[in-house]
Amino acid sequence: MNQLTLLIGEAYGEEEERFGAPFIGASGKELNDELEDAGFLSPGCASRINKELYRAGIGSPYGSSGADPRAAIAFRDRLFREHSLVLTNCVNSRPPDNNIDKWFHTKTSGRAHGITPLHNRYPNAILHEGIARLKTTITTIRPSLIICLGDTPLWALSGKDGITRWRGSQLTYVGDVEGGPDSPQGAIPLIPTRHPAAVFRDWPWRPIVVHDLKRARNALQSHPTSPKWDFTIRPDLKLVLAYLDSLTSGTGPLVADTETAGGHITCIGFADGPTRAICIPFLDPGQPDGNYWREEEESRVVHAVRQVLCKQPIIFHNGLYDMQMIGEDFACTPNWQHDTMVAQHVAFPGLLGAGIDPVTGATSKRGSSLSLSFCASMYCSHYVFWKDDGRLWDPSVTPPDTFWRYNCEDCVRTFESHEALQNILREANLLSQYDFQCRRLGNATLRIMRRGIALDRTRRTEMLASVRRQLSGLEQWFERVLMHPLNTQSNPQMKALLYEDLRAPKQWKGKGNTRTLTCNDEALAKIRAARPELVPLLSRVSDSRTLSVLGGKTSDSSKSLLTCDLDPDGRIRTTLKLCGAETFRFSSGPTAFGTGCNLQNILKD
Repeated sequence: MNQLTLLIGEAYGEEEERFGAPFIGASGKELNDELEDAGFLSPGCASRINKELYRAGIGSPYGSSGADPRAAIAFRDRLFREHSLVLTNCVNSRPPDNNIDKWFHTKTSGRAHGITPLHNRYPNAILHEGIARLKTTITTIRPSLIICLGDTPLWALSGKDGITRWRGSQLTYVGDVEGGPDSPQGAIPLIPTRHPAAVFRDWPWRPIVVHDLKRARNALQSHPTSPKWDFTIRPDLKLVLAYLDSLTSGTGPLVADTETAGGHITCIGFADGPTRAICIPFLDPGQPDGNYWREEEESRVVHAVRQVLCKQPIIFHNGLYDMQMIGEDFACTPNWQHDTMVAQHVAFPGLLGAGIDPVTGATSKRGSSLSLSFCASMYCSHYVFWKDDGRLWDPSVTPPDTFWRYNCEDCVRTFESHEALQNILREANLLSQYDFQCRRLGNATLRIMRRGIALDRTRRTEMLASVRRQLSGLEQWFERVLMHPLNTQSNPQMKALLYEDLRAPKQWKGKGNTRTLTCNDEALAKIRAARPELVPLLSRVSDSRTLSVLGGKTSDSSKSLLTCDLDPDGRIRTTLKLCGAETFRFSSGPTAFGTGCNLQNILKD
């Protein structure tokens, strides 16, 4: 490999600052291992480099006497040059507390100090100068590939924000290089992934980072191009009916995907392969009445959609959600045969956890190995994160065509992920387990969810009143004993009470720069053990928190059996989730319509 690859980190750490070289501390040694696993370094190179660095006392107190650290760094740099690798950072200096966020101003502070904004953020002078130097370096060495390690280089060179979302994406750098973006020098492939320091904090991410690096290496060798998709959007009645008729007469499985708003389907998409899809809208904000079809037309379209859903084997991603929506709006039960979320869960249970909101579909900040975007990043031949096109779509600003293309992309991404996952399950001899989880257990679960549970509304009202009376009594007790009101759900108030007023031993959550004081249940248990005289107070704090959830006085009140919304028939329903728990047990939460609650972990205290 003789094409130059530029790897860009964020800033120096302690060891890097000491010797003026990037990636020589613990993160650098981990990066060496990752690069070897991905094929950028020859077998054995990472071990040789790391041994030299350790022997020189870099990152280790047990270095050999007389070993020259700079010779070890030079050895690393020489091997990197032999493998056409170059290391640098956005900034070749160390931020306060190793926290690069401290080099960013808030919007208010940035404007007050006259800071020139960059990609909607306000970096200080150190960052501005470092990014300018970085762009000059890119112009000078003209790499064939850029790998951004972490959020800061991703933001600096692409304007994208959120490394968890954008990692693995095949982007291009079209910045300050001679000739502009249309010249050979102006479009440099750029692939972001997580920084090795982030891998240390969350080890399950390591194989994912190696996968991203392998994608980057393949991009360097094969120069992949964006797929040529055949998307049908804004169809007329004749086209829709003919298209759906052709799908009905086919033999292979089809992907179906719904987009929803306000508890109803706004459009449905179908894909019969990894490049061809149709989006069938039902709502159009550009029309005076907001509807895409006239009433008699919509009746025919829905009938044709039902024929496809019921006759053809259907692939969903998170089918329990789509099945709820389709059952409500189209009054049918699709022929649900495959589910890429279930397949991913069977293949890699507990990889990053679920982390997906059952109502909004939003993914947690930590990421989710079950989300469609994650599956696409691992299994699609060409990948760029696209989910913001739907999540952030604003019909008052962006034409609906953008949203409908997003629906089509969901469909083809699901189809390609399905094909890859079926091969993975087959090779791992897991197809029978997948068949049980998806077809047999999935459909039985849907029947349970639809049936729901009868609820005594009178008894529920009485219990809620009792809970709120107890809460009122606890609030009065806190005010009498502490001489001021106490909101036990407020972290600032609880921290002030425990760690300032009562001088309780401090309890921390997280590690390193990200650790924060916590007042969670585990912290309260440790404080009880250390300070027995606080047991009466802390027991009442725990009671107050439990009752606040039950009584609807917290942001989690939707999860309360006593306060959640019931369905129109007076029954309570829940979404039983097939995926998420590593042990394959059910978890539960609100329905796709926002009614019901978690019926698995009902608070009893």
